[in-house]
Amino acid sequence: QQPQKQQQPQKQQQQSDQQEPHKGAAEGAKPSAAVVGPGDANTNTTTMKSNYVMKAKNMDNKKGPGQKKKLFKKGKPSEQQLLTQQRSKILKELQDYKLHPFFGDSNISSLIPELGGRAVTNIVVTTWRSGSTFLGEILVAHPATYYHYEPLLDFGIKQARTGPLAEKAVRNLDHFLRCNYTDMEHYLQYARGHTWVMNHNMRLWWICFTFREMCSRPDFLSAHCKLFPFQAMKVVRVRMDLIETFLEAQDLSVRTLLLVRDPRGTMQSRRHRDWCPSADDCANPQRLCEDLVSDYYAAQRLLKKYPGRVRVVRYEDLSLNTNNLTRELFDYFRLSFVDKVDKFLESHTSISRGGVSSTFRDSKVAPLHWKTDLTFEEVEAIQSKCELALSLYGYRVAHSPQHLAQLDPIDKLDFPVS
Repeated sequence: QQPQKQQQPQKQQQQSDQQEPHKGAAEGAKPSAAVVGPGDANTNTTTMKSNYVMKAKNMDNKKGPGQKKKLFKKGKPSEQQLLTQQRSKILKELQDYKLHPFFGDSNISSLIPELGGRAVTNIVVTTWRSGSTFLGEILVAHPATYYHYEPLLDFGIKQARTGPLAEKAVRNLDHFLRCNYTDMEHYLQYARGHTWVMNHNMRLWWICFTFREMCSRPDFLSAHCKLFPFQAMKVVRVRMDLIETFLEAQDLSVRTLLLVRDPRGTMQSRRHRDWCPSADDCANPQRLCEDLVSDYYAAQRLLKKYPGRVRVVRYEDLSLNTNNLTRELFDYFRLSFVDKVDKFLESHTSISRGGVSSTFRDSKVAPLHWKTDLTFEEVEAIQSKCELALSLYGYRVAHSPQHLAQLDPIDKLDFPVS
């Protein structure tokens, strides 16, 4: 079944833009030497390059006597050399890039925190084994995107719903969204022994892989993060209601996406992970579905309060209508859909290979694999804990083994776009 393509009414989009803090020229951004339209990619990049060059010169002027600039082909580079190299990489990525029309006559410099701008920030809220790795890699395929991959990994297999743990989670996420790695020693200590904390962020990992000690330095990580005009974050350990803090923040430019999956598919996928069975927040379908219900009503409430800045998408719809829905989501996220993203989708959705965490999947098969991998008794046990969640998100229930074999589990998702 092809998912319903959801169109965002233009009138409602205009209304939400008035409430969103980052429309046209970024508030709080430093004035640029030249303001260009989104269609003038070369001038846009040239302006950004001049700002970057000026920044590099300022850094050079701070060097002491005899401290000349060096290429770091040999020996250990300085932090500033690595930052300069990263600026060059970003410029190359954005060479022919055209800003999304949302930004009007702004140029990319107005989106770069290092230059006083405000980054385009998009947060994906989901839970374990719900398709977020695939969506995250789609977002990373977009140029000059800094990817905050599961920034609460050091919390373990826990959900931060309420109380002190939730407060700490919000505090940590706020630090990451502002590119502030100070007072994050527990996270950095965890990252030293777990490479996957940072290796999903390819625009940081090239540094961490070769110069590991750099990625333990809060000042360097903060400065590096601030180079990027586009920031993406996926979180699996907090629920939707906690994201309101970041939607409220006038000095951030946040939109959020709640990514959900049929709980029968989620539970089937989780049982292939050795870290899941020992954690109640992961192994218990009732916990999962209580969170799904809570997230649904939280998203509904937040959408009314922040129109145009909250959206709900099912993993199944993304898998079965990947190209069209990705284009819709990029438009929602204020990102331009570029050839690199198109090529990523083509290479990752036509064939299955790799392990259970691989994002190379036959996108028409992956979301429904649970139907043949789970017995009817297992399906029924999950359904008994998830009746309301299944109903809210438009998933059909199986009533017998024969019915399961013939079942198309995907009904229409009845959730407004804006």
